[in-house]
Order: sequence, then C-alpha cells, then structure tokens
Amino acid sequence: MSELDKLKEAINQMRLWLGICVVTNISLIGRSVSNLDRAKTFLLIAAMVVIVSLAVAMLTLNRRIEAAIERLGELENGNSCSFGFSRVYRYAALLRLRYDTIRR
Repeated sequence: MSELDKLKEAINQMRLWLGICVVTNISLIGRSVSNLDRAKTFLLIAAMVVIVSLAVAMLTLNRRIEAAIERLGELENGNSCSFGFSRVYRYAALLRLRYDTIRR
C-alpha cells in the first residue's frame, strides 16, 4: 500500500471519528438541556466537562484532518521529499505532519 493510499485511509478514519464526536456532543447537549430541571448537579457538571472535552477533541481532529489533506496535496503533486525513500524519511515526514498540526 502506497503512502498516498495510507494517508487517504487515515483521513477517512479521522473524518469518521470527527462525525462520531459531533453526534455524541449534540446528543449530550440535547439530553442535558431537556433534563435540566430533573438532573442532579453532579450529572450536569459531568456533562459540561464531557461537552467541553468533546469540543476540544473535535477541534484537534479537524486540525489534523486539514494538515493531512495538505500533506495529501503535496504527495499528489509530487512535491514530497519522502516519496520513494527509506523508512527514516517517511517517519520524518510523519513527524513533520504532527509538528505542523501542533504548531497551528
């Protein structure tokens, strides 16, 4: 499997998990709002913590997807220094992808 195919598959998996996070967050917000008068304080606080955590996870996943799409464009245009080289260069390219994602 080429690096291009692996990157496409990784993007698809990240998009799947982003969708799961979005649906879960919307469901949790709806449940919290509809049970606002009957829920215990502890459960509301826990729901708020989970909602914020999911929002952070969604932002992180979105940034990683954007970085991976940018990398995909580089690979498709042939501007990649890691294409066709040894495993060390490919690992360095993955580290660069992670660094670019963290730096944003």
